[in-house]
Amino acid sequence: MTNNEPKREIALLWDKDTPFMQHLTDKGFDCELITPNLLFAPFFSFTGYKLVIVPAGFGDELYSGILKGLRASSVLIKDFVKAGGVLLVSGALSNKDAYNWLPVKIEYVMEKGRVRTEVVKDNKAAGIVEKEECMCDGYFEEAGTEG
Repeated sequence: MTNNEPKREIALLWDKDTPFMQHLTDKGFDCELITPNLLFAPFFSFTGYKLVIVPAGFGDELYSGILKGLRASSVLIKDFVKAGGVLLVSGALSNKDAYNWLPVKIEYVMEKGRVRTEVVKDNKAAGIVEKEECMCDGYFEEAGTEG
């Protein structure tokens, strides 16, 4: 990305193309795939993004290699959140220390099950949710202050 290109509203952190990006684009969102190599670049910044998304499965090394990039970029992510940015992190699909890069300390319990969703209809993001129930891969048991 050059300085002349407009920033996109959503940064999707992943190590390769993902159908999730196409889903968001189909729903009318302007997304950009941010790979670990871009995260490591000295010129990279989350400035201009409204939302950073980390899709499900990021903690399972057989599924994704993004976790190392998240850990290496933890200060950058923390600064984004402190500046008012929104960080949406899905399930890691791992009970290991997959969340130790977040700006807050949390404990994740991997337990698959169906959950009901509550959709705020007047929000543009409501279009992402297509069903009243969805599969959930776990929950957060403990949340603390800065990690």
